[in-house]
Amino acid sequence: MTKHRVDITTATGLRIAADEWPGAGAPVVLAHGGGQTRHSWGGTAETLAGHGHRVVSMDLRGHGDSEWAPDGDYHMAAYSEDALAVVRWIGSPVAWVGASLGGMTGLHAVDLA
Repeated sequence: MTKHRVDITTATGLRIAADEWPGAGAPVVLAHGGGQTRHSWGGTAETLAGHGHRVVSMDLRGHGDSEWAPDGDYHMAAYSEDALAVVRWIGSPVAWVGASLGGMTGLHAVDLA
């Protein structure tokens, strides 16, 4: 259940920071709410990883250790494109768990997929 820090680059070159817990089970992405960071999911991530899931807890653009958008784009479409970059990086279907902004991001990303 040892996590490690990863950086995921989006199609526009923006760097998204995340923590990853390896596991053979279904991948789970954890996306925080506005004003929070990936660390908000610490206990949840540990629990899911303890049950064998591969867990990726991400910092949304402009939050935590992720880069700020140089063009100032914080529209939902931009967040959703970032979400899809994370899913592509994982390389398989994921369960998306989000709080507030993170949940909306996942819902909107489905429309782009």
